[in-house]
Amino acid sequence: SYVGYAIASFLTRDTADPATRRAIAAANVFAWVSGCVVSTFVQVQGLANGFGWATAALELVFAVGWIWTYLAA
Repeated sequence: SYVGYAIASFLTRDTADPATRRAIAAANVFAWVSGCVVSTFVQVQGLANGFGWATAALELVFAVGWIWTYLAA
């Protein structure tokens, strides 16, 4: 669940260890990218309405943000 990712990220926000920060970012990248792939597949198959594209776009935005965080760490 995305709420779980948010809570885990919030609780580890003060982590000073660079390896831990990169691992958290990598896990979030994987989660958001896989969610985006599934949402896009559902949309392409016609299984959701037009609002499904908003979900895929939002997941893409979060994935890009976490990729940026991963590369900056």
